[in-house]
Amino acid sequence: MNKAARILSLVLCMCILLLGGLAPARAEVITVGIILTGMVPEEDGSFRSVTAEGDFRVFQSGREIGRISAGRTTLPVNNADRIRIEPVPQSFSPEWDLSTAYLTPDVSGTGTVLVPVTVYARKGSAEQAASTETNTAEPETQDTPEVPEIQTAAEPAATANAPVPTAVLTLPPYTEKITVTPEPPLAGLPESNETGSLRVQVFFDKNENGAQAGSETGVADMTVYLLDEAENALASAVTDGNGFAVFQCAGGKIQNADQPAG
Repeated sequence: MNKAARILSLVLCMCILLLGGLAPARAEVITVGIILTGMVPEEDGSFRSVTAEGDFRVFQSGREIGRISAGRTTLPVNNADRIRIEPVPQSFSPEWDLSTAYLTPDVSGTGTVLVPVTVYARKGSAEQAASTETNTAEPETQDTPEVPEIQTAAEPAATANAPVPTAVLTLPPYTEKITVTPEPPLAGLPESNETGSLRVQVFFDKNENGAQAGSETGVADMTVYLLDEAENALASAVTDGNGFAVFQCAGGKIQNADQPAG
């Protein structure tokens, strides 16, 4: 009888230990924040990271439990269930593509969990910014009017309730003069049986060092002239989309081409 009682007690202890091991872990409240990074494409194909701003809705167990402002606010969350975050489009700048901002992060940790979110600039907005920077041209000559110095009256001795002197600024009428160089007459080459071609490129020299870098693109629709030693214009051509223009010579006559050969 004593042996049977001992066996029964041992079985009960094993059951209690097994049930204790299968008991679910106690849920904890953690703090969730969002780190938002914006990626802007460069001309060489790489990306430049910038700080972006926006708000996110937070869902758990099928219902919205609050909102998080990226980089500014956090939200207490029960770590027993996964959460889903969705961007609030009205809180973002229109330049960002929000398709990568819908996430279901793992919040099973403890303490504070920072969820990284990355958004990318829309292709159209990046190209428009690059086009604006490339196609901005300065006038050949421009007279800048001189701005006169501001004349102010001498400050009187400080007295109670004394009026504050007012600065008087008088500006002359603004006039802008632009000198336009007329298209020179084309002299042409003397007759010859020689043939050949000359290809040139016009590019936007951002760093003004006289050499083309990988990020400095060609300028389209620019008229270039072929000059002789006396700087007389012999022929003209218009650059293509990559900034190239080609002068073809056959039998002493110049044949202009807007597209480079090959």
